[in-house]
Amino acid sequence: MLKTIRGYCAWAMTERRLAITDPEVWTIVNGKLYLNCSREAYAKWSRDIPGHIKKADEIWRAMQRAD
Repeated sequence: MLKTIRGYCAWAMTERRLAITDPEVWTIVNGKLYLNCSREAYAKWSRDIPGHIKKADEIWRAMQRAD
């Protein structure tokens, strides 16, 4: 299982933010662990998990290129 986005909140990443996660709020999708910072963030994240994964991955890659 792979941890994604270096352990930051997957929902916050869709908003171009880095947020510390709550270890009790997570989901596994296609063998990858996605963490969220709160149950409220998870509720937003879960409305469109495939779309949010795509958006968060794009933002994460852009942030890595900027470093």
